[in-house]
Amino acid sequence: MLKIVLVISFLFSGSLNQNKIDLIINHYSKINFLESDFELVTYQSKKEKFRNKGVIQVEKSNFKISIDDVVYVYHDNKFYTISSTNKELTILNIENNEGITDKSILFKINPLSFLKKFRDNNNIVFEETNNRYIIRYILEQEKYNLFFEKNFDLANIEIIYKNSEISNKIFFSKTRNVNTERNIKIDLNDYKDYYVNEL
Repeated sequence: MLKIVLVISFLFSGSLNQNKIDLIINHYSKINFLESDFELVTYQSKKEKFRNKGVIQVEKSNFKISIDDVVYVYHDNKFYTISSTNKELTILNIENNEGITDKSILFKINPLSFLKKFRDNNNIVFEETNNRYIIRYILEQEKYNLFFEKNFDLANIEIIYKNSEISNKIFFSKTRNVNTERNIKIDLNDYKDYYVNEL
């Protein structure tokens, strides 16, 4: 009898966890535009090596990230790097450079990018503490820990790289969800006096 109770409890707990994950996914899939301040901290052998502050704007799969004096934009399968100091604009066609979406930390800062990973990954572990939800999952080269507030706001992402002493933590603050249509795109007419390099 005890075994049956334990099995039912385990199945019920798994169902509740999946419901919470679905609630998080549904919450973010309804957001048209998201903006957040963030801090990216890189560690090597558990010692802090770099710390950068920035702002991210996300519109569905498109995003714009400002760090220091450099702006990174992903829009319509093109990745733009804009340096106002050097007056340079680099345009990278993602179809010719597909690996960048898996390797670049900039694509991992996008808080909406984990939605597809949640749906495609069967190795998700869900935890709930008094004040947060935690979702953990493992990809081929990385382990992810995502921490959500109880209102589903993403608090931080921890990325641990396999076979490496490097890890990243991304802390989000002042997140603003806007349910009106926005458009993140680059108008090349705004950069007529820049050196443009297209790859």
